[in-house]
Amino acid sequence: MRQMQDQIEGGMAGQSVEAVVIFAIDNGNDPRVRARFERHLDTLRAMGSLRRPVRLCIGMWKGQMEASYEMVRSDFEAHVMRQGWVLQQEAVLGVVAGQAVLIDQQGKVSSAGKWHKIDPVYASFCEGWTYYLDSNEYWIAE
Repeated sequence: MRQMQDQIEGGMAGQSVEAVVIFAIDNGNDPRVRARFERHLDTLRAMGSLRRPVRLCIGMWKGQMEASYEMVRSDFEAHVMRQGWVLQQEAVLGVVAGQAVLIDQQGKVSSAGKWHKIDPVYASFCEGWTYYLDSNEYWIAE
């Protein structure tokens, strides 16, 4: 996990726009786990501990749909990664200034390409995308 944190910091440092991290939590398809995580987020929100609101998403990762979240990097590190919510995730997606990177559990960073909005029909043919519930938009890194 520390390597992942270092890569998020190093791979996105020096950018004028704050990086965001898009991720799914471990066992996120279990409604009880997801409810516990979202209560955790709501508590942080109520306490004013988040720099920016969390965006709820639906993600498609390697053909598997999953509940996903987008948060600024600093909030992700402090309240998700360090709390052990993503220990079993293969990777998280970091996005800054329109560029996306995948960061795996070993800290390996690989470019995922340009982060851009796509048409819902196009998304249906892709094995990976992010759908934002608040804006009704599909986004992809390619």
